[in-house]
Amino acid sequence: MPPDLINLDSGLVTSRTPMGKSTSKHRFATAQRIAHGAFAALARRKPAARHPRLAASSFSGPPILEDHVSHAIFFDGTKGEALVREGLTAPLHKSEADIPDTAEPQDERMATAIHRVKYHPATRLASSAEIDLINLQGEKRTIHLEPILKFQMKGLGYLHPEWGQGFWKGELAIGGESFETNQLDLLAKENVHVQQVVKATDGENEGIGVLEQLVIGPYAPAGFTEFFDGYKGD
Repeated sequence: MPPDLINLDSGLVTSRTPMGKSTSKHRFATAQRIAHGAFAALARRKPAARHPRLAASSFSGPPILEDHVSHAIFFDGTKGEALVREGLTAPLHKSEADIPDTAEPQDERMATAIHRVKYHPATRLASSAEIDLINLQGEKRTIHLEPILKFQMKGLGYLHPEWGQGFWKGELAIGGESFETNQLDLLAKENVHVQQVVKATDGENEGIGVLEQLVIGPYAPAGFTEFFDGYKGD
């Protein structure tokens, strides 16, 4: 299992504005659905070359460009049926000055995307993942994701039982906590939403990315039959 992004503690300090209105972005499915989101940056250069900087919450890149970012997001039903599929590639520019002064979109939208996830035993945490990006011509590129660091999203308020995003805590509320990340129950509701820094490769290019996942409820492809049971394989 990869080490935690914050090795000792993941802290939480949250405040709410007087307006108290929710601004949370619900990017996960309901209890009877699974959501796998994956984000990675790949450098379209030889593996020994310098990696690009991590793109924030996306990865894309047209094959004709030297550097690119690739992005895919998936929402599945309980049987693994596709509810949402999205994939794209877009250029990764070295500097702001390299960004073309044009209103024309630079991203390439995929026809579809496919994901395969392996889990750590007795958890819902991905041990590795593969993503197929399939373009409009039917050509497939497979990206392998290998986790190297883990971050618990409850440290930002996601699924936190007391300091959840959008919770109204009065005119002003400030709080904090710390926890030993290696002692967490990874099947507790507040701990199943995770992002992992990953090494990403498509066989020719290497880069760094992020794999975000939230799996709640039964999910046949992984053998999950309850709301928070873990993976039963080796």
